[in-house]
Amino acid sequence: MKKIVVVIFVMVFSLSLFAEFIECSGGTSSSKYVPVYGFYSYTWSKVIYKAEDLQNTANTITGLQYQFYNSPDNYEMLNQTIYIKHETASSFSNSIYDNPLLNGATKVFDGNINFNGTAAHWFEIDFNMNDFEYNGTDNIVIYWENRNGSWAGGYPKWFCDNVNNSSVYKYLDASFPTSNGTLSDYKPNIRFNIENSPEPECPLVDIVNPQNNEVNVRLDAYLSWNELPILEGYNRGYEIIFNGEQIDVVDGNSYALEGRVDYSTSYTCSVKPFYEKDLVKIYPTENPEIVTFYTLAGAAPDTPVEENPITDIEIVIPDNAIPNVPQILAELPTDYDYQPLVACSYDFDLIGDYTILIESQLFTDDIINGNAHLYIGGNELVYAVEWIGVEGGGLGIEYYYDGSKGEKDIVVTNLEDNTLPVTLSSFNAVAYSDEYVSINWVTESESNLLGFNVLRAESENVENSVRVNSSMIAPNNTSQTSEYSFVDDEVTAGIYYYWLETRELSNEVELSQAFMVEVKAGDDSPQLPTETLLGNPYPSPFAGNTQADLRVKDGETASVTVYNLLGQVVKRESFSAGNHTFEWNGNDSKGNKTASGIYFFRMTTPSQTKSYKVLKLK
Repeated sequence: MKKIVVVIFVMVFSLSLFAEFIECSGGTSSSKYVPVYGFYSYTWSKVIYKAEDLQNTANTITGLQYQFYNSPDNYEMLNQTIYIKHETASSFSNSIYDNPLLNGATKVFDGNINFNGTAAHWFEIDFNMNDFEYNGTDNIVIYWENRNGSWAGGYPKWFCDNVNNSSVYKYLDASFPTSNGTLSDYKPNIRFNIENSPEPECPLVDIVNPQNNEVNVRLDAYLSWNELPILEGYNRGYEIIFNGEQIDVVDGNSYALEGRVDYSTSYTCSVKPFYEKDLVKIYPTENPEIVTFYTLAGAAPDTPVEENPITDIEIVIPDNAIPNVPQILAELPTDYDYQPLVACSYDFDLIGDYTILIESQLFTDDIINGNAHLYIGGNELVYAVEWIGVEGGGLGIEYYYDGSKGEKDIVVTNLEDNTLPVTLSSFNAVAYSDEYVSINWVTESESNLLGFNVLRAESENVENSVRVNSSMIAPNNTSQTSEYSFVDDEVTAGIYYYWLETRELSNEVELSQAFMVEVKAGDDSPQLPTETLLGNPYPSPFAGNTQADLRVKDGETASVTVYNLLGQVVKRESFSAGNHTFEWNGNDSKGNKTASGIYFFRMTTPSQTKSYKVLKLK
């Protein structure tokens, strides 16, 4: 009979599991021949152990234990050598001497051994040459060569099992034998000492949605987080903690909040990840992040919604915002069809004492681009809204009146299919002095773009060009018009050629026509810019710092403000006429770290405004 036992112990203060040895035992017969025969001066043996004896698990074997059948008393044997080798056969088919020095076996022990112990005692041999790296799939052969050169009584005998043709042995007094031995069924009880490997660490996960202290969270939102790394041999799981209580265990990285949240309520949630193997869970050593969020204000779902007098609300859209659309939309009809033709900022003048919330809601589950500026009671609220050119996509308008809720939708229809990745309407470069060149381009539409690069050369050969932007310029990927600017301040007097490289998500590249510009040497006095412009923030996405080049023309001042998605001011800085760099380290004006997500850089001057979107990573 055979049984396999894994001995484990639990470390204090943690759930670390260690396997000290793997045991293959249960044999009750005795043998004096294997693994080693001490009654002769010279002997050798070899024994096969199957992969199942080692639990079919890859391990580092650091030593062996054999079980005494008798009670040897300090019986010393000199010049003992042990080898181990991987083997595909499950038994021996012959009794030849297989020299382990020549067959690729690993020498694990070489030295003298003193056998001492009582019957049934496990005698341990720690490897002093090499550990054996077991691959977890093959069988193994253990070779034992005895070159003691003498013998005496009191030698050890061993508990063995009987397994067909599992061993071969040979003994001789005169010299070490290399001839054929005796094929045998003896298979000694054995323990394989394995390396104490610490259990893997389980990291915490970051909650992606909702953000901590996020407001106006929808009732049909999902709790989502980044997944644990895949760990071979382990399952991944996540315990969902809601308002301090565990409510579920999932194996994915999202969880529907619908049905668990109500209007105008604050909640806390956290995700406790774990690895699991053999019904044992490994958790992070630190407590998980706790996120607090606040749901939308409004009536409870089962409360009848009173119809709102929405006709008292006027939304005024400037002429240059969306051509061919009436300036006043009194009722925001859901069946009004139009196409947004240009990118712009909309000024919504709301007339009436209502609490209005405008938030992005895309029924096609896609992402959209743009900005909306919301005025309530004369106070401006900046709320980021994104738009796409997808037929059937729309912006959901939610409004509240006396605690009740209503909705209207603006739907985009009749858009053309198979749009090109990018429609470039203009590309130029302007030299303002020997200090810098402003590279500007406009796209009418974008989709599936990875980003832009600006290339510069001193000849018309693009192969001699260099990329002047340190990181790829992020695209807007919108069906609306987008304007871009980049400042190259690493030029001196001379003639330069610029190209715009457009790179798609498929990694296909398109180059614009070359644009030549001449930079003329200026005088020694500093020259003020003749145009005010804010360059694209770079890098974006960013994890540390991001920056944008700013030029303020003579006679003007400018301010650059960072807004979050709720329209709250994160940071504001003012600039006089000249050349500047606006830098943001991801902190607010008080030095506190901000959450990851989308932010907006907005430049405001007496003559213009300009906005860019940036994405902050953790």
